[in-house]
Amino acid sequence: MLCAFTGCYFSKLEGKKRIENIYYWHKRTFLCIRCSQVNPRQLVGLPKSVDWSNEQHLSNRNEDTKRTQFARSLVVLEPWMDRNFTVLGIETSCDDTGVAVVDSLGNILGESRVGQESIHSKWGGVVPALARAAHEEAIACCVEDCLKQANMDVSQLGGIAVTMGPGLELCLRVGFDKGRQLAASHRLPFVSVHHLEAHCLIARMFSRDISFPFLNVLVSGGHCQLILCKGVEEFVVLGGTVDDAMGEAYDKVARLLGLCTGGSGGALVEQLAKDGNPDAFHLPVPMSNKKDMNFSFAGLKTAVSLLVRDVGGTQALEQRPQLRNDIAASFQKVCILHLHERTERALEWCLENEKDARHVVLSGGVARNESVRLCCQQLAEKFHFVFQVAPPYWCTDNGVMTAWAGVERLRFGLADDLEQVDVRARWPIGKFHQQHNHHLVL
Repeated sequence: MLCAFTGCYFSKLEGKKRIENIYYWHKRTFLCIRCSQVNPRQLVGLPKSVDWSNEQHLSNRNEDTKRTQFARSLVVLEPWMDRNFTVLGIETSCDDTGVAVVDSLGNILGESRVGQESIHSKWGGVVPALARAAHEEAIACCVEDCLKQANMDVSQLGGIAVTMGPGLELCLRVGFDKGRQLAASHRLPFVSVHHLEAHCLIARMFSRDISFPFLNVLVSGGHCQLILCKGVEEFVVLGGTVDDAMGEAYDKVARLLGLCTGGSGGALVEQLAKDGNPDAFHLPVPMSNKKDMNFSFAGLKTAVSLLVRDVGGTQALEQRPQLRNDIAASFQKVCILHLHERTERALEWCLENEKDARHVVLSGGVARNESVRLCCQQLAEKFHFVFQVAPPYWCTDNGVMTAWAGVERLRFGLADDLEQVDVRARWPIGKFHQQHNHHLVL
């Protein structure tokens, strides 16, 4: 047998004894895990944030302890379906320190959030080391403030839920350390929360009629995915971005237009677009020749960069505000067209393959964008789905969504072993919906 990526030979007997997983590649050659992880070059053009291997992607070898750490290490408790309980959620995956106390009925008993825009704005993006320092400064006060609002002591909580990934590892660890300390000192169940899972589930707290399965349109600064949510901890990725996320593209265009931003340029671009002409410039619609459900925004970002260069650069736009508005409007128009095409295809797929899905849920920070909301709402109505989205304030990263994800998991008795978990900066949410003909897994 021949390893497709490294060219080494190994026998079938050796494969059975020593190779943990064997992959078909083009149905003729094989990849052995001892030789290589999945070659990144083979994943070009495939969605990011998808588990393309059959490896235990939750695991991470800790060289200090010589132990394998996991983002999740399930401890199955008795289901809490009939219990009323409260969960404290901690979110520190990027540049917002979010803490909240939520009960199992969906009531927000206390919430505290500290942003960092003033810290990062002069750098044009989030600086991990500065973000970590800000989290460390704010986390204790946020927890104390939340508990005071809820009029509760830590010992009265039902559990602690913490975002464990994906995100910036330096930042994730601040929340994990605080949550671990609280859970250990008060002997409370600890729940490891996937950041994207929390985004997917938050709308169920505000609209309890959302039942599984449902289609989630997740658009944020770091992620852009179409996810079929079949249940708690059961997610199927129908499509995802192969390069930049929508929110990331908005932020980069904001900088090209000379807007001062610390990583939240989407709202500024949207505001300019309202006063601009969306037909002023012709920009290419990404991947218009590919009939799948994946996204791409890198080419669109490059097109805007070339356009800005051709009109005289960022400094020239400061003297021509209407031109800047027109570029913003033209960019946003293409973003919405791209989102419309991919989401429409996902809805068609659901009608054919998942007939029980009746809800379209929009989530993520970009869900605050009015044009994005209108696009998804119109598509839902066209296909006779029910459209749902959380209130704008809770679309961005916050402690409420982490706490609610903890509630959803504890209802099924799902908690985690504090001694076996660790943060995961890269943590795919699920498998792709079909076996890709370039990478089939045995």
